[in-house]
Amino acid sequence: MVLRCVFALSLAGLGLAGSLALAQSDLEAFWARGRVRELFIGGLPAAEADLQVWAQNGVNCVTGVKPELAHKCGLKTRSWFTLNYMDSRSTPEDQLKAMAAVNEDGTYRRPFDPLFPTVGQYGWSACVNNPLWIEASRTIFRKKAEAGDDGAHIDFASHYEPCFCTHCEQKWRDWAGKHGLADVDLKQVSHADDVRSRMLLREFRIQCVMDFLGDLRATARAIRPGFGTDGTWHHDSGSTYQWAYGEHFDLMCIEGTTWGPFPPASQQVLWLKLAHALSERRGAGTNAEPVARRPVAMSVTYHLLRNDKGDMFHGRMAPDCVRVTLGEIVSEGGVSWLGLGGPKTGNLLKEHQDAVKAYYALARDIEPLLVDADEVAEIGLVFSPRTFLATDGLRTQIYAIGQALMRAHVPFKILSDARLEPDQLRGLAGVVLLGARALSDNACRSLEVYVQEGGKLLVLGNDAATLTEDWRERAPRPDFAAPPATQAKTAAKTLGKGACHYWLEDLCPSRSLGAAQGVDLNQDKPTKLAVEGWSKAEDVSGNSDGNYSLYVDLIHQDDSPLWGQTAVFATGTHDWEFSRKIIESDKPIKNASVLMLFRNHGGTVWFKDVRFGVWDEAKQQIVANLLGDTYRPKDEKAFAAAPGENASAGAWGPYKEGFEVDNMLDMGLWAKMSAAKGLSVGAMNEPDTSSVSAVMQMLAPLRPATPTLTLDGNGADRVFANVTKAGNRIAVHLINYGAELHPKLPELEQQQTDRSIPATDLVLILRLPGKTLKPDTLQTFFPESKPKVTCEAVDGVVTIRLERLDPYGVLALASE
Repeated sequence: MVLRCVFALSLAGLGLAGSLALAQSDLEAFWARGRVRELFIGGLPAAEADLQVWAQNGVNCVTGVKPELAHKCGLKTRSWFTLNYMDSRSTPEDQLKAMAAVNEDGTYRRPFDPLFPTVGQYGWSACVNNPLWIEASRTIFRKKAEAGDDGAHIDFASHYEPCFCTHCEQKWRDWAGKHGLADVDLKQVSHADDVRSRMLLREFRIQCVMDFLGDLRATARAIRPGFGTDGTWHHDSGSTYQWAYGEHFDLMCIEGTTWGPFPPASQQVLWLKLAHALSERRGAGTNAEPVARRPVAMSVTYHLLRNDKGDMFHGRMAPDCVRVTLGEIVSEGGVSWLGLGGPKTGNLLKEHQDAVKAYYALARDIEPLLVDADEVAEIGLVFSPRTFLATDGLRTQIYAIGQALMRAHVPFKILSDARLEPDQLRGLAGVVLLGARALSDNACRSLEVYVQEGGKLLVLGNDAATLTEDWRERAPRPDFAAPPATQAKTAAKTLGKGACHYWLEDLCPSRSLGAAQGVDLNQDKPTKLAVEGWSKAEDVSGNSDGNYSLYVDLIHQDDSPLWGQTAVFATGTHDWEFSRKIIESDKPIKNASVLMLFRNHGGTVWFKDVRFGVWDEAKQQIVANLLGDTYRPKDEKAFAAAPGENASAGAWGPYKEGFEVDNMLDMGLWAKMSAAKGLSVGAMNEPDTSSVSAVMQMLAPLRPATPTLTLDGNGADRVFANVTKAGNRIAVHLINYGAELHPKLPELEQQQTDRSIPATDLVLILRLPGKTLKPDTLQTFFPESKPKVTCEAVDGVVTIRLERLDPYGVLALASE
């Protein structure tokens, strides 16, 4: 039987005519995936008429608007709080010291933020275990709740201060006693070099923040039930730990565009998925029971740039970059805080308001497809947040494998090991166990059942499940975790009715190579500095970032730091390339560490003619090079400066794993660094056939004979298709990363020239085992353009033809 239809764009048929409105009083249920459409409105007009327009276009929550006004417009509203920041302009010094975090040497901790200089100038860091600070913060949250705020954003929530005050020492004694470290005090454990002690200390610091945040949420909820909180959490292991093991939040501010360039060069889908997977709590602990709790991930644009004068600011986005980024957030049922801008920047959405309204309106219209949606997946990726505490390479694994699946149109989902149950794995064609040295007991049992019942498992590395949840050696290891003895890069074995496959080579080599040189400056007043030099590259993996750069760390005369001033170089293969970084601070500099740095990339690079010194603005040059030209690599052989070079300054010594020296005779000395490539994370708007092929070859034994989804057409290789189900409704979210970008241009010119490239004549074929899709129920949702779409079904297999895809669109069908 063949059914063929051409569809008008309406909202009838699937019950999507209106959003799932909640009463203003039902706050607890409001803070859920797909339901919150919050707008960071600071810097935009926010009078009653303005708020009404935003509400008409789908916004249902704002930040920084007084409760009376927001509620009058039918909107929720949240305010702001900073976890442990105290300001000397409003608090006497004796009170600051009574609540301050204390360094190991007895001095008081002071915050530092290069974007906001006043933070370091006036700020003090409070201790989250200090009873005085806890009560002061409770008072603030009581006032917020009494005033009618519906929630609060909590900044600095990933700041795990190494405080050594008496309150922290006592809390550590209580914690340590429960983990067999009763005889080890806080200062001793801070210098421990064994894995268990280091990880228990890390968990302790994170747990202190979790306890503090939970206390504030409970305080507000005692007055205003359902009061919602989130924290600013970076892409770090402490954040994923909080999401997996905490119950103290309703939203998760993931800083989705902080790492790397803006979409479409990068993507934030994987971290949105990860946040949702780790934070979800299922009723009765099984997949079959209703989901008890689904906090919502919130993406904030916090992409920091520096201009030629060294000023730091939030980057702005080209119109189509905004569209792709919003499409990602909407597709995952997330919250957008893309408007957040810093000093000299303002609201990042002010020039994009028409497009933003279109995307918020779309999110409102498809709310029933987002609330309670589950991913339709062939492959599951199991992520261990405890392992991430000890192994940063897990980030590269999830990005490299996740992006390959996105590009290859393989539906997938991310699963947390923390509460993993067998029912969550059943129905998956295959499961990938990402690096899982500290695998949970639940995951060990569930994966064993999955394989024994006939599942296909791919284990990355040879150290899976070698540690318990308490960081002790696990013996014996589960059968699925231990690969057969072999010298090969891959292995396999049968286990029950299923099969285990192993990828044993180092997938994500994390070498840190470099040459370092210290410079004493001892400035008596702030003076501009600069670092510059040349580098060439051969087959360097990944995106351009500070890990392949001339990298400078500086210490001010007051001992506060200015970290990570970088003159970056392009990746790939290129001849000698010049890069320069102007460094400016409002405080005099004591000393600097200058590095030729190559880490977390594969390939080979060379550096030469590196200079560092005071910058002459008028002449646009370094006044005098303060670096020496002698090289002392790890083999201790000294390469002296050539005639005419500066031999009186310092020498280049090894950083971490060091460097080699190529003596090019009349062309001088070149510092050389080389690392194996492994899996890499490339730009989403460009082809990445080698990485995709490597991952798909690895996953071949796990894939079903007939794929769930195929997508062809012009630009299809840059389109991600995410399949979800909500009740009997199936949705395919299409995100187009195809784009013409100009990263070498100044920011303003990028905004004017960067643009998406539409994908055209797309053909999507969808097969869902055990489901019959009804083509006559197809609905299409696009925020702006309205392309022609046709659909036909042959023996339960649906083929959808899409004339054109701009950044984002949604296809929805009923199933039975």
